[in-house]
Amino acid sequence: MKSCCRYKRKFNNLENMNGKIYIRTFTAFLLGGIFLLSGCNNQSEKHAEKRVEEKISEPEKLPVKKHKECFAMENSKDSIYLSITVTEDHMVSGDLSYNLYEKDSNRGEIQGRFSGDSLFADYSFNSEGQQSTREVFFLKTADGLKEGFGPIISKGNRTQFDDHQNLQINNNIVLQRVDCRD
Repeated sequence: MKSCCRYKRKFNNLENMNGKIYIRTFTAFLLGGIFLLSGCNNQSEKHAEKRVEEKISEPEKLPVKKHKECFAMENSKDSIYLSITVTEDHMVSGDLSYNLYEKDSNRGEIQGRFSGDSLFADYSFNSEGQQSTREVFFLKTADGLKEGFGPIISKGNRTQFDDHQNLQINNNIVLQRVDCRD
């Protein structure tokens, strides 16, 4: 009987060894699977990060709200016409033309900004064959736009107001709102 128990004991040892081998093999496969899955997950995370970065780096361009306004002044000798586009951030661009009695007429572009009821802008125009830029000022009132004047200084082909605080409003030049010509 001793021999029988001896084989049984060896068989039990063999089962334990096979169990350990089985556990080791299972653990190795499990760790390998986890490693592979985490590698795939990192790839998908990298792709997701790249897609998020692309969305962030290409901001959505929202349409800027803007509206067009036109103003004119006409009398027997003079005429002024102003056509502007005003954006929601109060930036102004457009066309301005002057036909004043006994003065050279000129036509050009205006670029500026409304600050409250005040419009300060650069008026670039061609007069007598020379390109010039001068600062213009209009005050928005219930009557329309009134042009302001004041002492100016010249810098090259550009003239600008010397002091924005000391501008005088010319009540004789009032541009009233009109239908746009375009």
